[in-house]
Amino acid sequence: MNVRIGKKRIVTAAFIFIVLFILQKTFNIGSGQYYYDVGYYNNIGISMFASGQFSFQTMITDFRGYVFPLYLGLCNQIDSALHITNSIHIISSLILTILLMIYLDFCQKLFQSNQTKKYSYWISALVPIALLLTFFYGLVLYPLTDLYAALLCITAGWFIYFALQNESLHKAGLMYFFAGTCIYSAYNIRTIYLLSIYCLFLAIAFMERKKVKNVILALFSFALGIFVCAIPQIIINFQRYEIISPWINNQNLFARQLFWGLQSLKYGTYVGSEIPDLAGMYYTDPIGKQIVDTFVASGGVLSIGSYIKLFFAYPLEYIAIIGKHVYNAFFILFPEQYVFNLNSSRYFYAIAGLVIVFLFFVAIAMNRNKTTTNEKLIVFALLLPSMAILFGAVEERFLVLPYMLVYGYLANFDFKEIFKKFNKQDLIVVLFLFVVFAATALSIESEILSSLQGCPLTFSGLL
Repeated sequence: MNVRIGKKRIVTAAFIFIVLFILQKTFNIGSGQYYYDVGYYNNIGISMFASGQFSFQTMITDFRGYVFPLYLGLCNQIDSALHITNSIHIISSLILTILLMIYLDFCQKLFQSNQTKKYSYWISALVPIALLLTFFYGLVLYPLTDLYAALLCITAGWFIYFALQNESLHKAGLMYFFAGTCIYSAYNIRTIYLLSIYCLFLAIAFMERKKVKNVILALFSFALGIFVCAIPQIIINFQRYEIISPWINNQNLFARQLFWGLQSLKYGTYVGSEIPDLAGMYYTDPIGKQIVDTFVASGGVLSIGSYIKLFFAYPLEYIAIIGKHVYNAFFILFPEQYVFNLNSSRYFYAIAGLVIVFLFFVAIAMNRNKTTTNEKLIVFALLLPSMAILFGAVEERFLVLPYMLVYGYLANFDFKEIFKKFNKQDLIVVLFLFVVFAATALSIESEILSSLQGCPLTFSGLL
């Protein structure tokens, strides 16, 4: 793997680290301000050291994996040992900088053309980071799982990309091993990435299919990486249940997510003081809620199988609800993640987000044959969990991985060359299509915002 560490990359890494650290220090969020999921993970991490020394047996729950609670627990231990607070600010800034540099390199390798290589390093490096911190800065302020899992998933794809380029079997095997450790870590942090594990197994077998020994080595190395990283989880499962399994004990969670997605078009978390009784921000679809309520009242059991059966019973209703989920995914309106102010205007995020999504569609349409089949397979495997979660009760943070790839794609796209080919008539057509797209999306999202239980919203605040 030939990754050149040039001056530009060093400057970029230093810049990202400083920005992340200053951002966290400016808001200065510590464990006393960890809400809901973040506080829950933090408490699990603390419980790992409850006996005065590290032990998986003292974990207060095994419903979550060990990786992220251990990370938070170690940060707490460093605070205690050094008599400081919020060491996580510098530790997370360092870890995220490393992972974000890999993300930038991954996007440059996959999406950059020979033309854009000549002049656009700083665009391809800084634009994705700027957009990420504009639309998802809450994932840096609060140690939520989503950004870490997304970056580890992308890092797995990065290692696989280099494994495919490497002629040395031993080096390629090492790359596949690291890819396995990264994708299992992503799964252990966010279990929906189990889909990427399965998909990458199939993709690797397909991409290495020309030589049988290459397929065997690649799959063995990838599986070995998964196994090594899964050893602590296997120990936890054996201590708790006397079973040998690398998987996390949260069976049926995805099925519940699917049924939540029928009822709720969107979900968020409110922590402000304007509306004391509001915490979970449920944007309810009345038709979907009626379907689920009727099913549960009749004694139905929530499972993936029953979800599929209900689809055939209510196909048009399902399609309408899923369509709203897709349109809702075009909007990142609450970049802070934990919402304090419901009366702040969200128009900037709405319009800017639509422009970004539309530009991405235009870029894809103009550039659809530039990536190889192998590259498309890697990207598909990384995106599969995010596509699956669209069927559930979508929180905006769940969409960070596809948006990161969109930002990376746009930052490496040669718009200058494309617009040279456009005449006035083409521009008029594109602008017309954008107006239709934006009007449709804004109308649907406006309806979704108004469905917030207890206090209907608009783009400008409370209704």
